[in-house]
Amino acid sequence: AASGRPPYIIPDFGFDARIAFNGALAVTKDGEIAYENAIERPLLAKVYRFLSDHGIGMILAGETSMGADRYDQKLQDYLSLASQKVVPDPGFMVRLSQPCLQVIAAVPGELREQMRREIPELEIFGWHPLGVDITSSGVSKGEALKAVCSWYGIPISQSIAFGDAMNDKELLEAAGIAVAMGNAQEDLKQIADTVTEPVEEDGIWTELKRRNLVS
Repeated sequence: AASGRPPYIIPDFGFDARIAFNGALAVTKDGEIAYENAIERPLLAKVYRFLSDHGIGMILAGETSMGADRYDQKLQDYLSLASQKVVPDPGFMVRLSQPCLQVIAAVPGELREQMRREIPELEIFGWHPLGVDITSSGVSKGEALKAVCSWYGIPISQSIAFGDAMNDKELLEAAGIAVAMGNAQEDLKQIADTVTEPVEEDGIWTELKRRNLVS
């Protein structure tokens, strides 16, 4: 399973590994870390200053927990997409000195490019109008997939990946077989090897059956 969500939010479907934070962390089914790429502290401080200066609330997410600096309605609207809530953390400032794998914030469109210009060392995923996910440079689901395949000794050419949003682009590019969901963004469909049915029509299951990978 690969997601922009933290590993403690991704449902455990019994997969061999969970790729979290858009690829900043990959955890095996046994709880071992196959890949990790945290944001460097000086860069995290720059993110904090930028967002604070613009009155934007934020969540710092680590391996085992996450917390917000304050309640932010726009950030709550963004988290609601994943059925999560903004939980202000009294110990938030301590988090600035701890490993952070992803910053989550509701950054308006007009500020996203400014943020990318001022902090070019980070990856800023703006896959949805309501918010952004900020990770260390070079982070992608594709790199995490390579690490997971290496961990288990599986040639990446034998992997198959499914995606529906542009934060899945590198994942599909890295996989041996790239499948876009029927409800995927059009740009993603262009780089996929094939397009399956939409999520609502059990597209993943249908494609796996089509390829005789499940019975």
